Amino acid sequence: MAWENRGNTATYYYRSVRQDGVVRKLYLGNGPAAHEAAESAAIERANRETCHRLISSEEMKTATACQLSKQAETVSTILMEAVLLGAGFWRQNYSRWRKRRGN
Repeated sequence: MAWENRGNTATYYYRSVRQDGVVRKLYLGNGPAAHEAAESAAIERANRETCHRLISSEEMKTATACQLSKQAETVSTILMEAVLLGAGFWRQNYSRWRKRRGN
């Protein structure tokens, strides 16, 4: 979607369109219809950029929450292991927790 120079001074508006897997240029000219198409394309592009910015900010918020949940998981795992060790349980080579016999 761009204004292209053809010849010395003439500029024409073309829009790229995909047909049957092949990209083709659709000629819209340089009249009022071409200007309207260029304006609508600019508005559409601005809307897409706004959506991308909103999605990016939401992804950053989600990443922060994900990082906090991973930290909470790590802390709770360490706390659980400490409680189990204190209660007399043990693990051999990171297998299941077992109660020690003969205490």
